[in-house]
Amino acid sequence: MTQTSPVRTYAEVLQQIKILQEEAEVLRRAEIANAVARVREAVSNYGLTAEDIFGTGKSAKSRSRTAETKTVPVKYSDGAGNSWTGRGRSPAWFLEALAAGKKPEDMLVN
Repeated sequence: MTQTSPVRTYAEVLQQIKILQEEAEVLRRAEIANAVARVREAVSNYGLTAEDIFGTGKSAKSRSRTAETKTVPVKYSDGAGNSWTGRGRSPAWFLEALAAGKKPEDMLVN
C-alpha cells in the first residue's frame, strides 16, 4: 500500500514557515540570553576586559606590520616647511617647484 502525502496549499506552507520562523526567533533569543549570561559570569569571575575578549581592534597581521614600520627619512624639502620622502606620488609643492624651473637636485636634503 502506498502512502500519499496530504495535499497542502501554498498558503498553508507559508503559514507553517511563519510559525517556524517565530519559533526559531524565540529559541534564538533564549540561546543569546544564555550565552550572554555565561560570558558575563566569565568576565566577572576572571576580571576580563573588553580588550581581553575582543583584542585591540587590530588584526595580528596589522599589528606585526605596524611593529615593522620604519620611518623613512626626508629626501626633498623646499625650505618653506614642505618635505617629501621621495616615495609615492609627488606632492603638489614639488611639482610646482619643478614647473617653476627647479630641479629635483636643488631640493635634496643634505
